[in-house]
Amino acid sequence: MLSRQAHRFCLALFTTSDRRETYRARNLRFRTFTLPTCYTVNAMPGRRRWLYCAHYVATRNKYQLHDPLATVQTQYLYQYICSMREQERILAGQQVSHTTEPLTDEYNTQWIHTNTGKLPAIGGFDLMRYSPSREENGDVGRDTDRAIAWASTNTFDGTALAPAQGTHGGIVAFCWHWNPPYGDPNVDWWKWMYDDNTTFRPASAMADTSPGGGLELLHRDIDRIAVELKRLDQAGLSIIWRPLHEANNPTIFWWGADGPAAYKQLWQLLHDRLTNHHNLHNLIWTYSANYWPSGSYSDTYPGDDYTDIIAIDSYETDVYPTNSTYAELSAVSTKPVVISEIGHMPDPATLYQPGSDYDWRYFVTWGESNGSSNYLGGTVTPSYANTVYNHARTVTREQLPDWRNGIF
Repeated sequence: MLSRQAHRFCLALFTTSDRRETYRARNLRFRTFTLPTCYTVNAMPGRRRWLYCAHYVATRNKYQLHDPLATVQTQYLYQYICSMREQERILAGQQVSHTTEPLTDEYNTQWIHTNTGKLPAIGGFDLMRYSPSREENGDVGRDTDRAIAWASTNTFDGTALAPAQGTHGGIVAFCWHWNPPYGDPNVDWWKWMYDDNTTFRPASAMADTSPGGGLELLHRDIDRIAVELKRLDQAGLSIIWRPLHEANNPTIFWWGADGPAAYKQLWQLLHDRLTNHHNLHNLIWTYSANYWPSGSYSDTYPGDDYTDIIAIDSYETDVYPTNSTYAELSAVSTKPVVISEIGHMPDPATLYQPGSDYDWRYFVTWGESNGSSNYLGGTVTPSYANTVYNHARTVTREQLPDWRNGIF
């Protein structure tokens, strides 16, 4: 899709002849040139009617992942996400429910499809259940398999989707609600990730290099998660990777409890372990801050050398983040900005008002639905969801191009 800007193009030659032959270019000079947004391609007159075809190759130099060894497909995914700015569109996403509520795992996507006729372009998953302290208590993770199915042309149970539901598969995003190695024995083990339910702290853990100490426990947990990320990599998946989220509010999760310096050190440790030790280069590293406290987004930002996307998690009474929120996030870095978690679906018509500086690349509605507050079935009514998913600016799974091969 052409944007309003001029782009670089490659020139290709095709013939209408049915004969198989090789065209040998002699004394031909090819050069880089630009075409305006509106252009016409015509067949050249002649016996063989050679057709000049302009093949769009996006000018993507400004959209580069921080990892120089990132896979080509991962780079394509990043560039496609970034291209939403030029296209003035937004990718729709939905977190798959991971709670213990009496809902099927696919409740959220099924609800959306039933009420809108569409599927989200991005499926959000969680590596939470693979945390060793959860597995030790009998928890079983299944999101790796479900993500692999989502990225193909299948549903979660392997049933083939109709072509109209997305022939190129869905985009996959993963967060990690990292359950710490230990927590308060008087509190349910699955609640240990919350700051006030564990004494496990990042600063002291990273400083404890003794055998079986804190650093070794951190490595153990990361190595377990690396197993799943490698499975995804081997299956050919590129991942929007969003670990250690909402640390700008130190009262939520244990990984943010020791403040910005310790948090950034933990991020770098995780990054080094996955990227260099485990040789994982299929990850788009996403830093997501909590909506509150506003103005603190830059304090815990790990830095451009460790991050590709800047995101916001918003569950405030505001229907969705405001212009000022976007401005604060944009001030942190020049990286693309997204809405990584939100209770209420944002309205593209409002996000892209004339003259607005918004250019959110995607949103992911959270997946815990109990029919209350800002979740599906609550303030997100079937009528409202239908409006959002069928808006001209919204990109759903059905509209995804072949981005894995760089075609978009």
